[in-house]
Amino acid sequence: MAVYKIFPSKDATIYSEYSVMNTGLDSILACSSYVSDDSGQVCRTLIQFSDIEINNVLNNLVSSSTFNVYLRLFASNVDGIN
Repeated sequence: MAVYKIFPSKDATIYSEYSVMNTGLDSILACSSYVSDDSGQVCRTLIQFSDIEINNVLNNLVSSSTFNVYLRLFASNVDGIN
């Protein structure tokens, strides 16, 4: 079984509380929800992949009509950062 990795071309975090905040250059993606000061804050992550890379893998590298696709994300907690 072959493994083909495609890495994102762009990513960003969007915040419900800060609708015009641009986080495209941040090295950390946030994904959470919490309540502060009686208002709910939701953070969502957007990830974009290249259509060209995906089509190349599907059309030129995958040799079967049956295959599995996985999106692997890793979560971490950070403490002590100002």
